[in-house]
Amino acid sequence: MKDYAAPLLGRGLLGFYAALAKRDSSPVDVLVLGDSISEGYGAGSLTERYAGRLLSNFRTRYGITGGLGYLSSWHASSDIAPLGPTATGNAVKNANGSRGLGLRSYTLGADTGAGLGNLTFTFTGTSFKMLAAQRVAAGTDSVRIVIDGAPYVEWEVVDGTGTSVWDSGPLTAGAHTVSVTARFGLASIEGFMLFDGDEDAGIRLWRARSRVPAHSSSPQLRAALTAGATALPHVDPDLVVIAWMTNDISSRTSEVYRLCGTWSRWCVARSLPRRSCSRPCTNAEPWANYVAAMKKVASEYPWTAFFDIGTHIPNLAGTGGSDP
Repeated sequence: MKDYAAPLLGRGLLGFYAALAKRDSSPVDVLVLGDSISEGYGAGSLTERYAGRLLSNFRTRYGITGGLGYLSSWHASSDIAPLGPTATGNAVKNANGSRGLGLRSYTLGADTGAGLGNLTFTFTGTSFKMLAAQRVAAGTDSVRIVIDGAPYVEWEVVDGTGTSVWDSGPLTAGAHTVSVTARFGLASIEGFMLFDGDEDAGIRLWRARSRVPAHSSSPQLRAALTAGATALPHVDPDLVVIAWMTNDISSRTSEVYRLCGTWSRWCVARSLPRRSCSRPCTNAEPWANYVAAMKKVASEYPWTAFFDIGTHIPNLAGTGGSDP
């Protein structure tokens, strides 16, 4: 784990600033958690989504460069380029599954008629790391990794409860093609961290887009966080940006406010107070109270800062609008 000076404890984002001060000798890792907006819905490319622009702004400001960052095994938004690895054979997409940052894993299995499960992608850089997990705790799960057509390397994924990491080691700077093919068992490939000279310094981006149903409740958000928690020790972030239900923020409408109307039956099923589900939304918690509660959390938790960005995001959905 990264070590920050003790005097910084209890002083908000100063830990992040301390990491920035050491960016030339150790990496600064930024983790973005969120939904379709964080994934980049409508942006057209990973670099144009807000997380990509955040990374670009950081690097421009401090005069540094680096790789693309974390590439999930797949994306839900079809208009994003690159979409991620190309899957062939017995490769099963784990939609809202239980593995990896953003719950975006592919399980590679044996040949059942369509061929061995395979993921292939191309990137420009100097190395990469692959995050994967065993599909089951028992047995042997392994894959064969081929880089630029060289002889394969076989990797056994041995941790049945968490995320394991395979490191490509140094590669010649430039474009590379990577192929990952099932060998034994059912390995779940979560994603790839792509480097371009920023293995040991600079500013790097990890993104975890987790699709949660529209009008989602806090238990589901906790579940999404928990599912990706096994990968967090490999990220060790200096800054975490959480932006779920962005349309709630832009319309300045609290989650309870939205749940108590059209989705009343849904929120009852999620054990929210019945009076909030059955009465009109005018009786729900005001947005100002929600903001006050978040500010209170930020004041009590030393490594947290709260910003109400609702006034800075166009309200495209309107009050009570849906978040895809």
